[in-house]
Amino acid sequence: MNPDLAGTTFGATRTAILQLRGAFGAATIGTFLNSHDEVRSYSVATAGVAGGDFLANVHGTGSRGFGPRSENAIAYRSPLFGGLDFRVGTAHEKTELNGAVNKTTGATVASGYNNGPVSALIVLGQAKVQAAPAFNAKVSDLAFAVSYSLGMAVPYIQFENSKSTGILGAGSEVKSRSYELGAKFPLGAFTPYLSLSGGKIKTVAAAGAAQTSLKVRGFQVGTTYDLSKRTYVYAAVGQDKNIAAALATGTGDRKRNGYAVGLVHNF
Repeated sequence: MNPDLAGTTFGATRTAILQLRGAFGAATIGTFLNSHDEVRSYSVATAGVAGGDFLANVHGTGSRGFGPRSENAIAYRSPLFGGLDFRVGTAHEKTELNGAVNKTTGATVASGYNNGPVSALIVLGQAKVQAAPAFNAKVSDLAFAVSYSLGMAVPYIQFENSKSTGILGAGSEVKSRSYELGAKFPLGAFTPYLSLSGGKIKTVAAAGAAQTSLKVRGFQVGTTYDLSKRTYVYAAVGQDKNIAAALATGTGDRKRNGYAVGLVHNF
């Protein structure tokens, strides 16, 4: 979970790593989930249900921001110093099809803190995407998350801010800013939770075009119930607004409602 680069469909591998770990820290090469994904994982909301994956939907793959996975990457994570660690990484992906060359390069720096009831992570990433015949995009993304355990409640907050140029074509610019706050409430086997999210996406589709501004928001409430150490059931209901419209065009008005119940077993 160290370096990050802009979301890309160049590769299909989900996770494949070689890691060397010791008193010096950990060095990793390959394809793996990164620090931007870890910031987003502070959310208690159920993924795949309306209101969940909020930061990822606004800033992740497909929305001109940073994806959750680094491909063809090299990363280093320091040992802990009083609960604090440091992370750096770089990634480079190059593909060629019928003479057309696509390249994605990225780098990040991050720092995490885990000590007692406090958990926090901040990450800054930059990436560049070049694709034939004349696609050139640049992305920068800052994200952080903090949680604090109060025993009967664990509140958290996430924030992410990104800027992309050239992603919609020459002269285009997209600025995204979003947040999520919420809490989970451990009550024995039951763990109810709630999350509230909001943000704004500003888009200039081409050089000289007028800027459009779109508000995005969402919420979700739900609970999990532990059947064993490795198995639990969940129920969630939520809503988000303008997420799909923002990903597609940067304009529009779309509301999505949804609910889900399920069973999860960790092997």
